[in-house]
Amino acid sequence: MKFQSQSIMKLRHTFILLLALLAKASISTAQLCPVGQFSVTGFSPCTNCPEGTFSNTTGATSCTNCPAGKFSNFAGASACINCPVGKFSNIAGASVCQNCSPGTFSSLSGQTACANCPQGKYSSTAGASACSDCPPGSFNFLTGQTACADCPLGTFNSASGASSCPLCPTGTFNNLAAQTACQSCPQGQFSNTQGNASCTSCSPGTFSDLAGMTSCLQCPAGKFSNASGATMCTDCPLGSFNSFSGQTACLLCPAGKYSDTSGATACSDCLPGTFNGLIGASFCTFCPPGRFSNTSGATGCLDCPPGSFSNVSGSTACSNCPTGSFSATAASTACTFCPAGTFSSSTGLTACSDCPYGFTTPGIGSTSSADCSVAIPAATSKVQVDGDNIFINGTNGSNGLILKSSTGDCWLITISPSGEIVKTEVLCPN
Repeated sequence: MKFQSQSIMKLRHTFILLLALLAKASISTAQLCPVGQFSVTGFSPCTNCPEGTFSNTTGATSCTNCPAGKFSNFAGASACINCPVGKFSNIAGASVCQNCSPGTFSSLSGQTACANCPQGKYSSTAGASACSDCPPGSFNFLTGQTACADCPLGTFNSASGASSCPLCPTGTFNNLAAQTACQSCPQGQFSNTQGNASCTSCSPGTFSDLAGMTSCLQCPAGKFSNASGATMCTDCPLGSFNSFSGQTACLLCPAGKYSDTSGATACSDCLPGTFNGLIGASFCTFCPPGRFSNTSGATGCLDCPPGSFSNVSGSTACSNCPTGSFSATAASTACTFCPAGTFSSSTGLTACSDCPYGFTTPGIGSTSSADCSVAIPAATSKVQVDGDNIFINGTNGSNGLILKSSTGDCWLITISPSGEIVKTEVLCPN
């Protein structure tokens, strides 16, 4: 019994010694896990650190997750790699980095987030390391944009990277989007406010003869424009005028006035001796013979009164009939000589004076009663009635037909040997 107990104790001691020798042999032959690997004991056999983790020391019993902004895309990494520009990682243990989405960018490596594109810039693709400037004619007033907006009508932008489009200044316009410059208002139009998509036509009575005008000019006196969008004004035609600026039509010259030049600012009075009875005249008419005008601006001429005459055009006054003549009617162009048996010793007479009874003058145009010196012979006649005819036999200078006028004068009508009728004043028979 005692021998068995000793034997068991001896075997146990031998087993423990054997285990110790085995343990010592294992420790002497095992290696520490290298960087990029790990094991529970830190000794081989070791396992590669999985993607997204790393081990940068030997004998590691575990691997460390890659921090945000870094990644490891293969097993057994001893260090993590910074996310490259245009990418990011916002979680620990990443095996890949994500592309920056359109509208954002990353210009540095190892970023945990991407930044929005600032105003005036854009990014249209993923993974951008920088944003692009908005080209001329476009803009962005928001951040994080994937495209730029066209400058709207009435605006422009000549620079890159704009966050806004300036308004077109006065005198200019833009009727298209995405423009880099504004257009000048054409002749006949204007713009007096900023940001216009079109210009305004000059109203009638105004004009614009230059491009880029901020207002239209009034047509000066003597000119007019009757349509919108005029580039110049028209001269008032002959017979019309304008005294004021900004007119859409010219006024016709009134009767008694005229305008013989274009672009007149006033009409002229007809001169004495002329007249104009119509409106819109470009000239005045001379008073005809027998008429006159003695004032300016006459609309008609006056008749020469009885006892006077005018034998030329354009008279400003009529002349009195000279002695030995008369004018019984108005508007005479000539005076009539006093007939035989009469006379006038004064000018401007409307009738001649009769010679005393029984006397006559030697001829016409007598100027004095002294000319009534010819005695009138007594009248004789021989008359026969032949049916319906009256026959006067032997007419000569003293025999013939005596006719009495309404004035009481008697006239002897005879016929000469050549058949000409001769009239002679005679004393009326008793």
